[in-house]
Amino acid sequence: MSALDWLLLNNPEFTRAYERAMDALGEAEKVVQSALDKAIAKAEETQLELDELTDKAMRLSDGRAVFRDQSGVVRDEDGNSIDPVLAATLEWHGYEPSFEDYSEKREADNEADAAVLTIREDQAELGEIRDEMQNDDGALTTERVEELRDRAEKIHSEYQAAPEPVALENAQDFAITKPDFQ
Repeated sequence: MSALDWLLLNNPEFTRAYERAMDALGEAEKVVQSALDKAIAKAEETQLELDELTDKAMRLSDGRAVFRDQSGVVRDEDGNSIDPVLAATLEWHGYEPSFEDYSEKREADNEADAAVLTIREDQAELGEIRDEMQNDDGALTTERVEELRDRAEKIHSEYQAAPEPVALENAQDFAITKPDFQ
């Protein structure tokens, strides 16, 4: 018999805490998986929109997509202005997207990708909680199980309760938005 099995059979307080924690963990995993599925679909949609917009862009002879901004300056995808002599050789048809349109689509795509990353980080943390809960080395205490339950409930509440996107910070210390996918 494992240490965890022994605790579950012989310590009613631990067993109640453990069952509550596992229930909270399961609920959090479901909500996070649902959010991830929706975030991935959104990221695919924004990538497709960006690709379609980029396909309509004017191209330099080296293949780079370029856009004209509101001021008439021709810019590449990174926002660098193109040599005016080179830009003057382009034959604009009038249907090409502006640099502002491109920037907006690229920002939406970056935000969608960041949302997926954030959700995957939460999903990984829930996996770590599950691993610790199922660890058989006898190190789990009732207090630790309650801490793990609290963390799972906090993650769950971030996806359940927020009517508006919630600003978060990811591992790279830049603000991103956790979208409400309900």
